Amino acid sequence: MMLETIKHVFDVENVQIILITNAEQLKATIKHSYGSETDSHSYLYKFFKYQINLPTSTKNTEGRSVENNVAYFEATVQASKVIPQDFKDNQFIYEIPTFLDVGTLSLRNIEQIVRCIETLVVFENIERSKSLTIEQILVVFLSFVYMMDKDLLNQIVTRHINPTKFSNFIRGTRLDMRQPYSRSDILNDLSVKNLFSIAFDKYFVNSFLDLPSSTIERQEVQRHIKISLGKYNYISDIHNDEYIKQVINNLLLFDIVK
Repeated sequence: MMLETIKHVFDVENVQIILITNAEQLKATIKHSYGSETDSHSYLYKFFKYQINLPTSTKNTEGRSVENNVAYFEATVQASKVIPQDFKDNQFIYEIPTFLDVGTLSLRNIEQIVRCIETLVVFENIERSKSLTIEQILVVFLSFVYMMDKDLLNQIVTRHINPTKFSNFIRGTRLDMRQPYSRSDILNDLSVKNLFSIAFDKYFVNSFLDLPSSTIERQEVQRHIKISLGKYNYISDIHNDEYIKQVINNLLLFDIVK
């Protein structure tokens, strides 16, 4: 290991060693090298005199705290020479990593997700596009699913999504549309997170939406849902299903090097 090599210069006069590392990954490497019973924490910190933890979030231009991975995702997308400008300007795509568990990802993982998006962009037949906004949102979301949870991707492929697994992935809850006050909160400003709960509802083993029992009320809720989806240029469930299938087919044609 690198530590075993450089430890010989730790006590050299006027030599200071600064190591920048992911401590948790390093501990896992130690256990892998010396056995699972090894006290990796004690082993690691016999080399270190001081530890400084770097912040995992930064302040955006509006002064709000943003996870480093979320900020890095946006910066990497903006720096891409493959992703077109109209795609980069779609502000909805940057909301997606804000509700996923991206804290578990490395910066390299974020780069791989953007590379996945770039590959899908290359595969895209822009002339057949019907709604760039929702299609771009689906490309980004499915790229995150592809890189973060292959089991969920397989459930989407088979149209048999476990609702609990999906809610854990997006860190969301079921959408309660039964009471006017609760559904008005959801539909008046439909978030990207809730968009996915609606867009993938037909893929769930059991519906993710709790709709009113009354037929008239249910029809009224569905009408409001359609209106709320308008800000994403959501055309129809048929278009949505066809595009999800197209993106997944393209994803399965290649494998991003991990």
